[in-house]
Amino acid sequence: MKYTYFINRLLFLFSICLLFSVSANAQTIRGKVTDTKTGEPLTGATVHLTQDGVSKFVAVNLNGAYSFKNLKNGPYKIQVNYVGYGPSKVREGNITSANEVITVNVALQDADMQMTEIQVKAQTNKESDGAVRSIEKMHRWLSTYFRQMQLSYCLTLLWLTLCSVLAV
Repeated sequence: MKYTYFINRLLFLFSICLLFSVSANAQTIRGKVTDTKTGEPLTGATVHLTQDGVSKFVAVNLNGAYSFKNLKNGPYKIQVNYVGYGPSKVREGNITSANEVITVNVALQDADMQMTEIQVKAQTNKESDGAVRSIEKMHRWLSTYFRQMQLSYCLTLLWLTLCSVLAV
């Protein structure tokens, strides 16, 4: 009885190890994205992989590296884009073996663009400006009026309270 229990446990552990080893040997495409002039990594660049009509995107990490894991056998296309840089050429390849790790390093060239001058002009509408000023004046007058009304109301209450106290 103990022997079969031990064998069952051993088979279970072996199948778990086999499952993880199969996923670790899947096809992978990896590489680095750098600047052509300086060789610095381009953190945040977007790598676009197309395989069998399915698109996958990944952002480049702080070291300029990227990777696509668990890919199928067959042809693929990779293109890299980054703000301020021209798009890379489309790189094509083919995954043929089960344990293949393909390295595709990409160097992007900055896009030298000359921008034309932009002029921003603004106009004010004098009618709307005058309307705002009149609303501000009305607000000041109303707030002063209500403050005076509150003061007179408080003085009246004080006077009535004082009279009632003195009358007693």
